[in-house]
Amino acid sequence: MRISRKRYLSQSGGIVHKFWRAHNKDFLLVKNTDKESYLHETFFATKHKSLNNEVKVQAYCIMNNHSHQLISYKASSDALSSFMRIAHSRFGQKYNKIYNRQGPVAYDRPKTPLVQPNEYHQMRVHFYIEANPLRAGITKNLKTYLYSSFRFYAYGIKDCFSEKLCIPQWYLKLGKNPTERQLKYRSYFYKYLKESNKKTEEFNCCKFIGDSFWILFQKNLMQSDFNSSKPPD
Repeated sequence: MRISRKRYLSQSGGIVHKFWRAHNKDFLLVKNTDKESYLHETFFATKHKSLNNEVKVQAYCIMNNHSHQLISYKASSDALSSFMRIAHSRFGQKYNKIYNRQGPVAYDRPKTPLVQPNEYHQMRVHFYIEANPLRAGITKNLKTYLYSSFRFYAYGIKDCFSEKLCIPQWYLKLGKNPTERQLKYRSYFYKYLKESNKKTEEFNCCKFIGDSFWILFQKNLMQSDFNSSKPPD
């Protein structure tokens, strides 16, 4: 059963792992031009006048049939929903026009699990997102993968998309200057990669990402809100 985002997302702001898969799991994003088009519409949507600068992209990775992003939002999940609606609508219209097709581009609505607001879990999801091309065997060197924020955080390589990122506070704390931060970032990233290879991580099919006590608290809070909103018998 589909659960409204308002039931599980904080209405005072938060960070989510936004994940969506192409319709029918088709490889609709194989071409670089299509990856670029999706990123362009994503960052266009963050600047839409209706959002009041309330939605920011912290990390991203565009694959051949799906996409990952780490998104922060302020005030209400309504802004997050509006952002995704604008970005996906514009991209879908452009894609269908180019390829003379009809119907949805994305399979169902995007998944947006809420990330626990601490540095450890934000970093872990951030690394998970950027490690996707390595796990999928698309590349052996993330420095050369153009459609991931890894190149910026790990090596300071800028392009028209990375310059629009919202840099998380935990990253700024990694060093006194860009070189120090990039070096520490690479160290943490490859340590994460080595550790995560020993176990299976899945951040796409859940409502909450965090430690067990925080997840339990969020689930109880969600259920409590649901019960209080039910009409009396």
